[in-house]
Amino acid sequence: MHSFADRAWLAYHALPRTRRGKPPSYRSLEDAAGLSNGTISRVMLGEREDHGYETKLALAKVLQVPVTWLAEGVGEPPKPTGTVPPRLPYLIDEASPESPRLTTALDVARALLDEAARARPDASPLELLATAQLLAIQRKI
Repeated sequence: MHSFADRAWLAYHALPRTRRGKPPSYRSLEDAAGLSNGTISRVMLGEREDHGYETKLALAKVLQVPVTWLAEGVGEPPKPTGTVPPRLPYLIDEASPESPRLTTALDVARALLDEAARARPDASPLELLATAQLLAIQRKI
């Protein structure tokens, strides 16, 4: 995971699930960490990368990961407790070098899903999404 937002996204999806199989709400985590409303959303969107140490510490605690991993990627990442959806909607203008014409997140997502479908024609939709996400991670898209 190459960015703070990516690591926060993974840590969030590694949290214990509710009875409905979903991670806890951002708001409940913000309340537990003493963070202002919308902080976690802004972190997940990657709107700011320069978070203060106290914010990183509070986020790490509520996301149940070491602050060194969250802040710098040092150490082992947490194990997801369910499906980790791709952060592709947030990757506007981050196309892969092999296809410079891809300029929107939707184009990137479609290209990755098309490649996943060609590689695994019998895969379920969920398996295709997971394969596309792995391709994005491998290429650091």
